[in-house]
Amino acid sequence: MKRRKNKDVAPGEANHNSTRARANLDTPEGLAVFCDAIIRERGVAKACKAMGLDRKLVWLYLAKHPEAQAAVWQARQETAHALYDECVHIADDSSLDPRDRHIRIDTRMRVAGKLNQRAYGDPGPRTLHQTYVAGDVQVVADEETRRKMIEARQRFLKPSPDIARRSLDAVSASSGVVEATA
Repeated sequence: MKRRKNKDVAPGEANHNSTRARANLDTPEGLAVFCDAIIRERGVAKACKAMGLDRKLVWLYLAKHPEAQAAVWQARQETAHALYDECVHIADDSSLDPRDRHIRIDTRMRVAGKLNQRAYGDPGPRTLHQTYVAGDVQVVADEETRRKMIEARQRFLKPSPDIARRSLDAVSASSGVVEATA
């Protein structure tokens, strides 16, 4: 007896793979098993293949269920840590060709950087945005330029000894203040 494929069936209803996907991901235990598979297999697509789940239906399920999406996101973060551990292991393996080690480590670190950008991603160029109070001028500067600007401002605003001496010898212009000269 041949089974007829119904392409108009909603995900999770009559399709065998989608029923399995929903049955596995609907329960906390099934979601935990799926997240463990993500870490073990190093990715969602490979975990779907290993568990016999339809990858497209899993992504649709995750789009509709934020709690499952958060759990999978956490599993992907852990995958980045596992990839980093693999990099350390590869770096310590002296039997591999140095060029081969470099390629393997670089590839894993790029993937780890995409999965967990805060821990393993490139920080990128940092710029400083400062807005002056008097006017709508915006200054964009890197850290070295910012330090030079601060030093120049301090030199400019630093009172010279001649100015400080003249201000002490000057007669006060404000009323009610009497200077005592000895």
